[in-house]
Amino acid sequence: MKRILVVSTTGMGDSLWGTPALRSLKKSFPGVRIDLLALPAWKSLFFENPHIDRLLEYRPQWYRQLALAARLAGHRYDHTLIFHANKDFRRMLGWLRCGTLWAHQNFDWIPPDQKTSFPDKVHGIERRLVLIEKIGARRDGPDMEIYFSPEEEKQTAAFLQENGFAPREFVYVNLGASLPHKRWHADRFEVLCRKFLEETPFGVALGGGPEERDRMHSLCARLHSPRAVSVQGRSVRLNACLIGKARMMVTTDTGPMHIAFALKVPTVALFGPTDPRDSGPFEVDDRLCTIIHAQRNGVPLSMDISGQIDYFEPIEADEVWVRARALLDSSTGLQR
Repeated sequence: MKRILVVSTTGMGDSLWGTPALRSLKKSFPGVRIDLLALPAWKSLFFENPHIDRLLEYRPQWYRQLALAARLAGHRYDHTLIFHANKDFRRMLGWLRCGTLWAHQNFDWIPPDQKTSFPDKVHGIERRLVLIEKIGARRDGPDMEIYFSPEEEKQTAAFLQENGFAPREFVYVNLGASLPHKRWHADRFEVLCRKFLEETPFGVALGGGPEERDRMHSLCARLHSPRAVSVQGRSVRLNACLIGKARMMVTTDTGPMHIAFALKVPTVALFGPTDPRDSGPFEVDDRLCTIIHAQRNGVPLSMDISGQIDYFEPIEADEVWVRARALLDSSTGLQR
């Protein structure tokens, strides 16, 4: 065996879920070259990763796929493992020169004998670990990983100092989500942030994507505290490095939640339209994570797939605050 191609061309969380399997592959086959396809948005999450030999950028548009196809056609892979992809990847199959191909998604363009099958509720990390076992690799644990350079650590330390923060002395509150119905209520975020500012010595870092810029700045202005700062505009990697320095994160089910899990940051994770069995923590120490799954009359709201209800209406700020205080106590001394 000389080369393995890994395909991971979807979201941030999906990308990070592949890191335990990538580590397992490299430790199982240290002399084998591992190439990884990743989207431009999340490619940087794999920088500095010692388990990847070549990182290739994947773009879904057909005319951009042509250049990548030419690069891939120049190599023969012993195995191609599709950790996660969308249907646009189908166009690439004719260009791949590989001995075997394995996937776990139920695409009709992948032959049944090249797909692993699972019950409905199996976490994405577990799916990827089962996939690598198909080619003889051994698991090396479920922990996700992100690696940072000394320069990134230096820049993050400077950012903290400029804002009067210190490592483990602030809470990262993530306001963002990819879709509006996956966002917790802005007024409840405000109540929670005030609790942290008034009843703990911690600062509050308000994070989110570009679409949350106005929400972050507005909340920061309303809090009107030198211990509250908006961190919008930082790169994916520098934002991840900052999350890694936090004492705690509060977030809905989003990509940054998985960054926190990877970096062993205690996390209060709010689930509304999504099921934590699918996309929540996987074998994370209970002392480092607490889940609040929105329910009504004992029924999880994630069972309603209409997208037409207020999924987070049952989750009040006081409940999140109580769970956050308990997690602060249980996680004391566990962070690196």
